[in-house]
Formats: sequence, structure tokens, C-alpha cells
Amino acid sequence: LFEYMMEAYNYGEVSGESSWNPIIWPFRLVWLIGYLALTLQAFAELLKNIQTLTGMTPYQAKHVEGHA
Repeated sequence: LFEYMMEAYNYGEVSGESSWNPIIWPFRLVWLIGYLALTLQAFAELLKNIQTLTGMTPYQAKHVEGHA
């Protein structure tokens, strides 16, 4: 997606589908950012599932009685 976006930026690609004819690279940049966010979320879910399968628990602060 990065190459796709850079190609549109370098060539000044426009939509060609209306009289407005907007430039395309900002839309492709949004696609790239969305894909990166989705990839990060999938990686976080994978790590969480691995923790569950191995029996690990997230760090939990220990409460000591008598202390606030």
C-alpha cells in the first residue's frame, strides 16, 4: 500500500471520475494508516491469545493489606 500511495503522489494522480477531480494520494494514505492500525491490532490480539494459551496473566499490582 505504501508503494501504491507513493506512486499516486509522485505522478500527481487524480480520480478522473468527476469534475472535481481530487488528488488520490491522501485517500491512499488513509488506507495505509488503516491497514497499519489493523495489523497492530491483530498482532496485539495474537500476543494476548498466546498469553492465554500459555497460562500467563497480565501484570497485576499486589495489594498489601494495611497500606493504601
